[in-house]
Amino acid sequence: MSMQALPEVNVLKLTAQEYVSIHTYIYEIPIPNTATVFLAINRESVDSPEVLVHPDNSGTSDPKNLKAVLNCNSSYGGTRAEPPVEGDYEQSRLNALESLLKLSFYESHTKHKYLSKTNEKGALDELISPESKIKNYLKAQNEAQKDIPEGYDFSRDFLKLEFRGGRAIILSENLDIHEIIVDASHPKAYEVYSSIFKEVGKFLNGQTGATKIDFQGNVVEEDSFIPAGALFITPDFGPNKRLADYLHEHTPQVLGVDASVGGGGGKAAYTVSGFFGAFDAASEQGLFNADDENLPISLIGAAGAMGSDTAKRLAEKGFKNVLVSDIAYDYTKPVETDSTTGEKLVPILESERYRMNGEAFQRIPSSWGVALAEPGKFTDEALGKNGEPRVIIAMTFGKALKHSNLDAIPYNSTVLLSENWAIPPGDEGLEIMKALKDRGIMALQGQAITPGGAGNSKVEIFFRATENGGITKAMENEQTPTYHKRLGHEIVYRQVKQGASDLLTLAKERDITTIEALAEYTNLPVLARNFVLQKFL
Repeated sequence: MSMQALPEVNVLKLTAQEYVSIHTYIYEIPIPNTATVFLAINRESVDSPEVLVHPDNSGTSDPKNLKAVLNCNSSYGGTRAEPPVEGDYEQSRLNALESLLKLSFYESHTKHKYLSKTNEKGALDELISPESKIKNYLKAQNEAQKDIPEGYDFSRDFLKLEFRGGRAIILSENLDIHEIIVDASHPKAYEVYSSIFKEVGKFLNGQTGATKIDFQGNVVEEDSFIPAGALFITPDFGPNKRLADYLHEHTPQVLGVDASVGGGGGKAAYTVSGFFGAFDAASEQGLFNADDENLPISLIGAAGAMGSDTAKRLAEKGFKNVLVSDIAYDYTKPVETDSTTGEKLVPILESERYRMNGEAFQRIPSSWGVALAEPGKFTDEALGKNGEPRVIIAMTFGKALKHSNLDAIPYNSTVLLSENWAIPPGDEGLEIMKALKDRGIMALQGQAITPGGAGNSKVEIFFRATENGGITKAMENEQTPTYHKRLGHEIVYRQVKQGASDLLTLAKERDITTIEALAEYTNLPVLARNFVLQKFL
């Protein structure tokens, strides 16, 4: 690590990578003949755990009977399957470590810091009373939810949860194994998952140690253990909704498990609920009028899990002037009309139908239009061809924005980007945001509008770990607690709405971009700079 000393006493100039690495521990777990798992955990979660719920697990070593240990400062993050570079393990390992640090910090840690700040700003004060009761009657929004009565018990201890960023990367031994891992339908998939999750579970449970390494892959400590509750993860590297349940067979330190064992299930729906908190905040800030049913909206990435849910909710809200776009659409076929409902039927490529649960088309309202899509960029048509101001919602992956024609975005538009990497961190992202700001375009990046899945995961584990949570056995419990999904959706909606409103206000008052506002709001300067100054005692 080549930190640059400055003339000031105890001040170092750090690159973004150096800044991230000094806040993160990395652990390596080899799975013989299968893969290597790398885990990132915030150092505070390991060095200074703040216990909230610590059940007595001393009487059992069976992971199916263990109860989750929950700390106020637990780390949490998702899981990614990293494809290996065939024939070059060292480069594969370095690639995995680079992904691990970026994802644990710029995605997970940033989102958790953001959500904690929204609680500090009072996001949930009108929902949870000082007496730890839900103040409002919350009507179920669909059949998967139940009404939450006014006065429902929900402890304000929830506000003590200030999670840090964590992450897991699975580096397959070869491409054949990688293809099995990302293909849930493969006949060997469960066998491979089990071999990986068994070892990861033992480490998360504190039953075995792992090799601690630095971000360059050098060994720091052999057989290093972590304290109970230091890390939760969610296996979310593929379309298989049971991945979290498979890991749950080996550890309770997993989030996103099925409702039958007290979990909240997949994160996509909660992410979309949070997104609409940001959408409503932007409207209330005067960026557009959400009460106008003819509000021009572009929905890019409309056929994915989040995109299709967003499309459904926009239709339910009565928006009529929506343009949808997705690389999953089969543009060689005509858009037909359902003679019974009047809905348009947008054809889906056969290879992409898994996104729509096997459906051959996506149903959209008859007044909506369809724009062309291209891989790796947003088309001018989808962006609005520099016409009238519009709301551009991008429910996509990757860095498509930087490869798109920004001049096609109409002046005074609002751009809502679900992808955390749509706006790169540091100087590059700041330049993009300034270019948009100069044309009156207000943009909000993924960390600010799509942390709903991460937020609901905290609600889930609080429910599961507290006395009234109900979960006593993973996958084999005799009682089946029901997670109150409606409450999870309400909490993340309010948190993201508060955060987005705060960022927009800060950006306006200080005449700065929202990425600079996010860096200030979360106290994470590397979000908007390539170098930062760090003081040491």
